[in-house]
Amino acid sequence: GFTFRNGKADSASGGAIYLAGSSPTIRDCVFEANESPSGSGGAIAIDGARPVILACVFRDNVADQGGGGAIAANATTST
Repeated sequence: GFTFRNGKADSASGGAIYLAGSSPTIRDCVFEANESPSGSGGAIAIDGARPVILACVFRDNVADQGGGGAIAANATTST
């Protein structure tokens, strides 16, 4: 139940959260006005991870270069 607001990834991806190789459960969170001007995933960038994201709200998140205003996923695994 956290609010992530005004996060900014200056030279990487994931304005609020960057997940690499970890697979948390993210529940009941608000992601608002986060940005990734040079990467992807305005709110969340996922790289080789398997998170579970439930009942979250995404508002006004931006990724200028790599796409995924709310969430961008790269090389995720599934079973």
